[in-house]
Amino acid sequence: MHARYHPTFHRYRSAFGFYDIFLIDTKGRILYTVVKEADLGGDLESPPLAGTGLSRVFRRAMALPGIEQSVMEDYEPYAVSDHELAAFVAAPIWRAGIKQGVLAIQVSVDEVNRVLDGDGTFEYIVGKEGMLRAGARAADGVPVLRSSAPIRIPDVAWTLIAELDSRQALAPVRAMRARIAGWGAVVACVFLTAAWWLGRSVTQPVLELAAQARQLGSGDFTVRIPVRSQDELGQMAESFNRMAGDLRDTTVSRDELDAAHHKLQELTDRLINSQEEERTRLARELHDDITQRMATIAIEAGRLKHLPADDAAQWRAGLERLQQQMARLSDDIHGLSRRLHPSTLDDLGLAAAVEGECRGFFERGGPPVDLRVEGELDTLPPALRLALYRTIQESLRNIAKHAEASEVTLELRRAGERVLLTIRDDGRGFDRQAAGGRAGIGLASMAERMRSVGGTFTVDSAPGKGTRVSVEAPV
Repeated sequence: MHARYHPTFHRYRSAFGFYDIFLIDTKGRILYTVVKEADLGGDLESPPLAGTGLSRVFRRAMALPGIEQSVMEDYEPYAVSDHELAAFVAAPIWRAGIKQGVLAIQVSVDEVNRVLDGDGTFEYIVGKEGMLRAGARAADGVPVLRSSAPIRIPDVAWTLIAELDSRQALAPVRAMRARIAGWGAVVACVFLTAAWWLGRSVTQPVLELAAQARQLGSGDFTVRIPVRSQDELGQMAESFNRMAGDLRDTTVSRDELDAAHHKLQELTDRLINSQEEERTRLARELHDDITQRMATIAIEAGRLKHLPADDAAQWRAGLERLQQQMARLSDDIHGLSRRLHPSTLDDLGLAAAVEGECRGFFERGGPPVDLRVEGELDTLPPALRLALYRTIQESLRNIAKHAEASEVTLELRRAGERVLLTIRDDGRGFDRQAAGGRAGIGLASMAERMRSVGGTFTVDSAPGKGTRVSVEAPV
């Protein structure tokens, strides 16, 4: 019988991690065990087995009235197993309605310890009297976070207690606080730098115009204001320079001088209004966009601060939202800076700036640009480089807006002490004479830019034959 059934019981023991399996007759004699320790053949009603957990669970199982019922005895030292902690589970064996004996299982505490170990926490089980059943306690004196929950097993009153080192539990919170503080400092520095630079870019032209206006009022008609942009401030500076040139080249009477003074006053008023409009536009963009973005980031950071420390999924989702919002904020600030001034022109030179503008023109939906650059361009004076870059920028903008071209060719080369620029497209062209010979704002600004650096600007175009822009300027 042993040879027939022992392999089956042995497989059950190994599969479920039991310490031993017993078959006990109705009188309390142990007829079979898998491990075959000293209790094999023993009598549970006589010493030394009487009073053990196995003896108690046997009597309780024999007292069960029905089938599919079981009882359990809590962990206590079992002398037969070297006084190791052991729990016993037992159920009666029925045959044809008659109780034939008891099946008992010895459960070692090692299996419970294996389940409790290995996840970075200190976990242990205690009984209703507060005595340790399984697991290991945390080291004394270490601050921990502790949680507990009852384990619902019939016949025992166990409580599972888990402890986690508070330093380990709160490490993600401290790391998050440091990252938020670091990013906040970076964003604040960028914001303050941008605000300072934007404010300076608006007020500097006004101060220059005021100084030059005083010189012009004293009779010095040679004064000029550097043109650094193509916005309203740049247009005011161009208008001031043209007026100063007209006053220098023309013999004026007192009435004409008074009219010029009145015109200058109007120009100053327009410049002040333009300055206020520019400040309002910049302030609105900073307040409605960038400031609101920063407020959103601050709100998200505050929400994360109140999340449970162990809710990793919400922490990761919150961090991803912060990262995305900061990336979009960085892109918007970069775009705002680029619209105010082409940093590539200063950092990488005219050739790289023109190449980037052509690439951006194509990416915005324009046709590909056949770009040809020759000669040394990085040694050109800054004013000439800026004038050439703005002329190219305005020409490509006009092509994208009006030409409906499929091919664009741009040639930029230095020939000795001259710089030549040619931009051709095969678009629909236009008739300047039909428009009364008056140039649009874009063409007028390009012509004025080249005139300010001593160059020439010409446009050749006809309906259906495309447009050719030619520029020649001295180095």
